[in-house]
Amino acid sequence: MDSAMPVMSAFDVRHLSRRSGFGATPAQLATYVGQERGVVVDLFLNAPRAALTVPALSPGDSDYTQLTVIRRWWLQRMVDVPNPIEEKLTLFWHNLMPTSYWKVPRPDLLLAQNMTLRDGAFGSIAALVKAIAVDASMLRYLDNAENVAGAPNENFARELMELFTLGVDNGYTQADVVDSARAWSGYTLNASGVSVFDPNTHDGGLKTIFGKTQAWKGPELIDEILTGSRAVASSQFLAKRFWAFYARPSEDAALIASLATDLRSVGMNTREFLRLMFKRDEFYAEPCRNTLVRSPIEWGVALLRSTQLGVSATGLDWALAALGQVPFEPPSVSGWKPNQYWITEAALWKKAAMASIIGWTANSAGFLSSIEAADVATAVQVGLDAFGTPSVSNTTRSALEGILRSNRDPGIGGSGQRSNLVRAIALTPEFQLA
Repeated sequence: MDSAMPVMSAFDVRHLSRRSGFGATPAQLATYVGQERGVVVDLFLNAPRAALTVPALSPGDSDYTQLTVIRRWWLQRMVDVPNPIEEKLTLFWHNLMPTSYWKVPRPDLLLAQNMTLRDGAFGSIAALVKAIAVDASMLRYLDNAENVAGAPNENFARELMELFTLGVDNGYTQADVVDSARAWSGYTLNASGVSVFDPNTHDGGLKTIFGKTQAWKGPELIDEILTGSRAVASSQFLAKRFWAFYARPSEDAALIASLATDLRSVGMNTREFLRLMFKRDEFYAEPCRNTLVRSPIEWGVALLRSTQLGVSATGLDWALAALGQVPFEPPSVSGWKPNQYWITEAALWKKAAMASIIGWTANSAGFLSSIEAADVATAVQVGLDAFGTPSVSNTTRSALEGILRSNRDPGIGGSGQRSNLVRAIALTPEFQLA
């Protein structure tokens, strides 16, 4: 037990639940308030894995139909699991080391990669990166399946360092990329499309990478990057990515260096690093409060978790496609852009359309039925509590009360008061931020 740590306030628990996952119900949150921070963080991180049922794909269906099946399956899992910390982390890795349907139109392979990301999400980062490096989807996506001795393909070797582990021009040279491509030659696919190592197409010669000359093979490079001579640089890159995803973007060199030291101290193990990160005072400090814009996936999943509606019933996947973010279709090897990228007038209109559908669907399901007998102020608070945003600005609260009041005006018609309140809360700044 971390005896020196403070107890968790209601805000602290909501903050942790929104950042580590997609939020939690008031009842779930209430069980953590008043407990010591270290205890609560451990409970979040040590929660048992929810039962995992892999969707069956019909060989007779088109590739796009199969894609719809797997993306609805993953979105519904994000909505359903009691503690979605595993799904949020899998989404992190999917964005850091992405493959996409537009280049790999094989939903079965994309699903298999999703399982690899999920299974390795909390463990050794080196083991996870090694698994993804030889994953059938990645071998296709970054063309390493075509990388052979005498005709090296640099795509994967470059992105491994530039986007997955070190950062642009950070700790490597073009010469390192060239010889790294040679090291990754022979990691390919057999005639059945299964990932294999083919010694006949591997360049077994000496290669100089990071100043070391030896007969490098690809996986050895990952160890060198993450736990060898480039460990400081890679830990700083990854710590910065974790902090930006879970806390806030930061250029504070001292903070990133401290986080990187933590990451190395736990042997580049994700679960243990998150444990340290979620216990930091900085994670709960004012600069990290309400400073991240929920991506469309995060916003949509949080909306369905609050209303307890399903993905298929609401068409969430189609709405996310219109907003520019659906699982298994990141736009490039760089993944999706964060934060302000999602704040546009066009995005707000599309969110409003989605929120309207969810509002009417929730209304039909009886969501917030208790507010019809409550006064306006109480009704709005009940709605805010249900969406995990009990504290909002006076401006937001006044606007919500005005909307509800107008819906109760006999001259206007009050049949849509619940659906319109759902729509309005979904579009508040407080719900669109995490």
